[in-house]
Amino acid sequence: MNPNTDLLSIGVLLPHAKLYGGVKRFLELGNQFVELGHSVTIYTPTGEKPTWFSFKGDFSPISELNTKPLDALFFTEISFLLNVVNSTASRKIYYIVNPSVNLKKLKQHREIEFFANSNNLLLRAKKKFGIEAFPALGGVNLKNFSVKTMFTTLFCTNPYLPANKQKIRGLIYIYKTLLIPISRPL
Repeated sequence: MNPNTDLLSIGVLLPHAKLYGGVKRFLELGNQFVELGHSVTIYTPTGEKPTWFSFKGDFSPISELNTKPLDALFFTEISFLLNVVNSTASRKIYYIVNPSVNLKKLKQHREIEFFANSNNLLLRAKKKFGIEAFPALGGVNLKNFSVKTMFTTLFCTNPYLPANKQKIRGLIYIYKTLLIPISRPL
């Protein structure tokens, strides 16, 4: 984190920039963080940018992961575990989005924190693996993906954000959590 501000440098490891729900989620969140003044870099194997979405942050190949300091590095795929463990990121966060992933291997790495995308994933992490994941609940900005206004209102409105920031449910929780120092021993 910049010592003179509360601005964060955030990285996200993704397998590609194709049109998938998880990719959309991180691009949406990334744009919100950039609008708040934070730096967001999406790392993919080749650094390719999406052709279907206007992302306000940066894209880089995974080979450049340790070329700039990161306050937080998110990943959703176990295949990136070595990249994350070997990264210089201050916080390493596995974002649980898939209920079939065995979290046992990840739990062995005490430097990794866990966020979960739904209540069901929170419960599964706790019951099956003894992991207290942070509830980073929510979905993509449905307004950008041609869904009826009624569904957008039901699923994407966050009463904790000012009206002009009501874009993604859960954003404020993720941001506030990133500002909290790690409280558990590594």
